[in-house]
Amino acid sequence: NALIRGSLADIATRSGASLAESFVGVDVVVLLDVSGSMHIPDSRGGRRRYDVALEELAQLQANMPGKIAVIGFSNYPEFAPNGKPAFQGGNTDLAKALQFARMADIVGMRFIVVSDGQPDDEREALNVAATYKGRIDCVYVGPETDLHGQEFLNRLACAHGGQKVTADRVQQLAAKIETLLLSAR
Repeated sequence: NALIRGSLADIATRSGASLAESFVGVDVVVLLDVSGSMHIPDSRGGRRRYDVALEELAQLQANMPGKIAVIGFSNYPEFAPNGKPAFQGGNTDLAKALQFARMADIVGMRFIVVSDGQPDDEREALNVAATYKGRIDCVYVGPETDLHGQEFLNRLACAHGGQKVTADRVQQLAAKIETLLLSAR
């Protein structure tokens, strides 16, 4: 797997530091939905949401080198130090992803959930999120007509001091995440 420029693994490789040392500079953890719904080819140029999300995340990591940790989630969460989470194509176990990411929940850390907003168990995801100290922002990446997915992500963000924004079918995801990061300063 190629390293995304600006990813944690790229920073570690270029600086000669360990991956753990490169994580010290992280400001935000992006939890990217890599479930089956991200395979839908309704994004920019008729491409899959997943592929466009990877392009957008690569742009974001290049603009903010070493500041973003990426976790992909579907049936299980997976840390992606190379900046490119693998497509899993399964369910959307957001609760498990939030449990996994909680190890990074330290003072000042931000979390951004990027999803179409339809987790396997909404209540469990909200319960796990309730244990967080850090802010949780959400970026909705499904079609604008899916009000249920948007409503869930709005509830998740509002419950944890965050905001919910929409990047319709993943388009302009990097810009939306940058907007969230700037709005909290």
